[in-house]
Amino acid sequence: MHYDESAPDEIPAPGAPLPRSWLIAPAAALAVLALVCVAAGNQSIFITLNAAASGVSSSLWSALSLTGSVLGMLALLAPTLKTRPRWLASALLASPL
Repeated sequence: MHYDESAPDEIPAPGAPLPRSWLIAPAAALAVLALVCVAAGNQSIFITLNAAASGVSSSLWSALSLTGSVLGMLALLAPTLKTRPRWLASALLASPL
């Protein structure tokens, strides 16, 4: 398939508005994180969460870290889907999912 790079991109039509839950959930998470940062109990929360996660295998943490890195890279390349779809396809095929 040939892609004409000289053709200008069209502006996409506006889609449906985001549901309110998609706006409230990140704001609530940010508010909780801000509260933890301001409060003096953030060290005790970290120690509690760290102790609770000590039973999880190291291979799971490795898989989660790798998945997060790959998904972050794909999210950064997602805007190229419209203009350079081969870049995204090659990145997807090269990523170690």
